[in-house]
Order: sequence, then C-alpha cells, then structure tokens
Amino acid sequence: MSAYCRRLEAAGIDLGPSWDAAMTAALGAWIVAWGDTIARALEEDSEWGTTTMRPRLLTWLHSFTSAAGRSGVFPGLRVLAGELHEQLSARRPDTVIADYPALAGPGSARVQIPDFWQPEV
Repeated sequence: MSAYCRRLEAAGIDLGPSWDAAMTAALGAWIVAWGDTIARALEEDSEWGTTTMRPRLLTWLHSFTSAAGRSGVFPGLRVLAGELHEQLSARRPDTVIADYPALAGPGSARVQIPDFWQPEV
C-alpha cells in the first residue's frame, strides 16, 4: 500500500485523510464477515490454496489493527481484532506467515507453490 500511495502522490493525486478511514472500513468489513472462520481457526486450521487459514487470518487481523491505529476509526473493533490476534498467536505460536515469492524479502519464509499451480510448458 505504501508503494501504491507513493505512486499516486508522485502523479499529483492527493488521497487525503479519508483514504485511511476508507481502507480501515474495508479491512474491518473482512474481519466482521470472517468472524465465524476466525473463531473456528482458534481451534482448527484448514488448508486454503498455498497456505492454511491461520496465517491468512493473522495477516488480516494485523492489517486491520494497524490501519485502525493509523486512522483512529473503529476503536472497539480494533480492540477485538487485537485480542483475536493475540489469542490465535498464543494458541499456535508455530504459525508462519509466509510471503509470496514475488513479494518475499531476503530471508523471509516463502509459500510453497503447489505443483498443480505450475504453468504448463
């Protein structure tokens, strides 16, 4: 998102203060919509694409709490999401949040691309 915002600013487009609030609202909608899945992930994990639900949920929760902290909106949902993140992290401290190869930094964990996702030659 930082790179996206920098490009817009370089093009002379000012997103203004409403951008952070709008992004927080969008992220918060995912947290609310996935409430049941988050609750189930506290007890069980299931595969989804290149990883399982827990790393995805931890990433979504962290993204929302960070955005809510910057924007100052949805303080109650921010507290709830932060507590869910803590609970999920504490119950499964071995959860690894891997990066996609194209976005991975040096030394970061990378997702394992399933064989069936490989392009045909």
